[in-house]
Amino acid sequence: MLKIRTALILLFTIGIALFYGLIILESWNTFLSIVLIGLWILFTIKFFQKRKEYKEYNSPKNTSFFLLCPLGVAMFYSIWSYFTGFWGENLLQDFFPRLYISLWIIIFALPYFLYSLWTLRSCFTKFYVVYIFRTRSLNARKFVIFYVIFILIILISYMVNYNIVVFYYFFYIVQQTYYFSFDFMLIFVCCVLIYLFVRHAIFGSPRAVPELSSDYLARRRRRLEGITSTPVRPAAPRATPTTPSRPVVSSSATPRTSRPATTRTSTPSTSRPRPSRQKAASSPTPSRQSAVARPSYEKLMPKAGILSLEDFKCIFCFELPKIPADERRGIVICPNCRHPAHADEFKDWAKASPLCSRCDAPIPPSFLRNPKVIPVKTYLEVIKEYKRKG
Repeated sequence: MLKIRTALILLFTIGIALFYGLIILESWNTFLSIVLIGLWILFTIKFFQKRKEYKEYNSPKNTSFFLLCPLGVAMFYSIWSYFTGFWGENLLQDFFPRLYISLWIIIFALPYFLYSLWTLRSCFTKFYVVYIFRTRSLNARKFVIFYVIFILIILISYMVNYNIVVFYYFFYIVQQTYYFSFDFMLIFVCCVLIYLFVRHAIFGSPRAVPELSSDYLARRRRRLEGITSTPVRPAAPRATPTTPSRPVVSSSATPRTSRPATTRTSTPSTSRPRPSRQKAASSPTPSRQSAVARPSYEKLMPKAGILSLEDFKCIFCFELPKIPADERRGIVICPNCRHPAHADEFKDWAKASPLCSRCDAPIPPSFLRNPKVIPVKTYLEVIKEYKRKG
């Protein structure tokens, strides 16, 4: 369904671009601008899908997708504004002609610029680590310091070189007077980045691990209750397979006194042995083995009202454990909600918060210091047991 929707959006935008951009206006810039609008719509759909998924798991958005992609999209669409025709006309021409901002920038670049600045600030104030590629993490504070410096160099170099090139074109080729102009949105982003760098990198201090106090827990609970979606699935008693048992006869219905007394004759000590029962006890059948193993699997399955395969994904990277990719990694299960996480990612999270990222419940300090790590092969057997039960 997702591939069909993506293909339909691309075909629709390309069709409009061909008809309006190349046939009517005969402009490649208009053609590319319409195609970029379609790509922006696809990225926005993907962006909100990932936000919904992370919000459902109550997970921090400290991944490369939320840190790098929105800012890259915002910078590219802001620069492309100069080639969009009437979409790129300067809205400040009558008031501040040396500052440039267009309708294209306001629609396609401004929202992602604001979100990117908020995410970068969270690296200083909220996140402890940043996941760059899958499970490879870096210290959030160190990463954002170098990232902010890199972005500032890119933006300032672009604005300076753009004015040099345009000045050379007007002064030497067209032989007209040119007044330097600057992109208002890029200047605004540079000012905010400089403020974040000075405020948090120079005069700020690394974020400390929060104390597990009653006020802190109350704030976290209120934050969890304020989420409109269903971040935590309520735990419900699991229907475990039961074996038929003997009917229990009520004592009031059949009192013992009504049972007729029988005389049992004693047998000598050399009565006939029962080897069959001893053999069954020493070597149980395969069905008996599976019945004994299931309760241990039940204790490793996540708590959920309606259990699905999504509940077996890591609460940080949203990936199911795989072999051999995760062979040297382990799985840590939350003592409260029993949702899984890769051991290395759980340890990174435990450095910054004593609460479970999935259910928001406090994790015992002993478990934080020495979490119980389950082999990936064992957890794959748990998933296999869940699939077997349907």
